[in-house]
Amino acid sequence: MRLFITFFGLILLAGAAAAAQDKGAQKSGDKQETQKDARGVVEKKTPFGTAKYEEKAEPEREKEAPPSDMHATEDGDTVRFERRMPFGIYRWTKKKNELDETERAVVERERREKGKQ
Repeated sequence: MRLFITFFGLILLAGAAAAAQDKGAQKSGDKQETQKDARGVVEKKTPFGTAKYEEKAEPEREKEAPPSDMHATEDGDTVRFERRMPFGIYRWTKKKNELDETERAVVERERREKGKQ
């Protein structure tokens, strides 16, 4: 029994040492190559083998229209927002210098609509 436990312990230590060496040698696991026709090809190791795919640039996102159910009211240095949600109207206020992209778009839309009237 002692021989079995000793042998099993040695196998576990050897496996842990080998895993530590592999982890240090290859951190990312990805290797990039360029083919003859100058297309970028990425090789990635997966549990099922090596996968090759072309490296593509992400398309630029077009600006989306602000939500039509969101309204803004300017009060000096702050802006009050209202948006209809499934459980009622959600209201919040923010300072003009703290607005995110969607909130800025809503404020601009409200200004344009106010100017048309």
